[in-house]
Amino acid sequence: MTVDVAVGGTAVRDVDYTVSGGTATFAAGSDTTTWTLTILDDDVPELDKTIIVSVVPSEAGAYVLGFPNTVTFTLRDDDVFTLASAPDLDNPFLLSLGVVNPGSTPLTFNLAQSDVFYSVDRSDSGRLELDNFALPTNASTVTFNWQAVNDDGISNPLQLGFDFPFGDQVYNTVRVHTNGFLTFEPLPNPSGTYRAPTDLPNAANTAPAALLAPFWTDLGLDGQSSVRFGRLDNSTFVVEYRNVPKFPVLFVTQRINFRVVLRANGTVYFQYNSSQFTGGMRAGFQNADRTIGQTLFTTANSITYPTTFRLTPVDWITPASNTLTVPAGETAFANWWVASWLLDYGDYEQTVTLVNPNSPVGEIEVTLNLNNRPFWMQAGWQADAEGWFFSDWAGILSEVARPWHYHLDFGWFVPYASTATTAMIWSAENGWISLNQDWAGFAYLHNTQSWHFMRR
Repeated sequence: MTVDVAVGGTAVRDVDYTVSGGTATFAAGSDTTTWTLTILDDDVPELDKTIIVSVVPSEAGAYVLGFPNTVTFTLRDDDVFTLASAPDLDNPFLLSLGVVNPGSTPLTFNLAQSDVFYSVDRSDSGRLELDNFALPTNASTVTFNWQAVNDDGISNPLQLGFDFPFGDQVYNTVRVHTNGFLTFEPLPNPSGTYRAPTDLPNAANTAPAALLAPFWTDLGLDGQSSVRFGRLDNSTFVVEYRNVPKFPVLFVTQRINFRVVLRANGTVYFQYNSSQFTGGMRAGFQNADRTIGQTLFTTANSITYPTTFRLTPVDWITPASNTLTVPAGETAFANWWVASWLLDYGDYEQTVTLVNPNSPVGEIEVTLNLNNRPFWMQAGWQADAEGWFFSDWAGILSEVARPWHYHLDFGWFVPYASTATTAMIWSAENGWISLNQDWAGFAYLHNTQSWHFMRR
């Protein structure tokens, strides 16, 4: 006789267990049979789960159920994570790239990142919105030294209020030019107008050294326009060009609004609000030697408005070693250090190269993408008026000041690897803690190997 068997509970079939089938067969004259349920082990700490096995009624009336016809098993968790006792907030973490060598001889690669000293990404929304770096009400108007009447002017050095790394140099002042660029060095030709933008890098005296050019072209100033600067805090300096017209100022309908933001960690933002400008220009940068640089775009109508370009020093990612050897028929891992303290929240992209000039493989270019958004941003949570985030699965927390934030249950913490539904955090009081949307408000504390139900 064959009976139907159903399996339920909170455990998941083929994830937490497998079964031999949906029926069990009794031999003629026997009152016992074998039906197999196999537990699947894993290394993920979880809450206890149930497995409920039932003999279900026969649709054809072939048998009558006795009592009890159901048995419940509890699946106990036996997993413990072994993690470092504390993260090192002053040191980078590793990104690993697996390289496969299907050939019969070893391959040795030289590892490097691009020699352009900024990694560039762009955002039309999100945390790079224009209002994030709005000038304070006490911002100052830039005073220019003019080459002509209200034209081709450059400021005296303006104090940044912090040391700013740019290329292989460090600066604490910057000069602002009416023609839509900033420079950390004196102009190579003090009497030059610098009205005609060029592609970058450019070693000729027609291009300034140590240059940041958000909108380099022949601009002018009139009574409707202004160039102002100010410090938002001890690590943020902003220069804003507002309603600036194309020169000569008879082109009053061709105006541009943009700003440049310098952060003490070396990050630069080019932010563009609106433009009626037509014609050629240059946006880009180059180093003090005018040997390394990049042109971002060349015409005003080649981008949409508003938009932001973020320039992040490529030192945020560097090879952990200069070479990688991959044995024949094997896989090896190329590692890059990621300096997380240089990164604002957002998505980052950088091309790295593996070069073997002595083999047919030649050069391999790989684009690495890093999502540097913590779980509350990935999940799209909104803070209340006092800055608290409320979650059914991650508790109550406040975004205070990177890298430290505050959790109502765990105190000060740093977010680490996370998705929109999972997170690993390190708490100053409790050590490593795992959060997961599937754990219904429980958190796993690795130091004590225990579960904690969070306030919600």
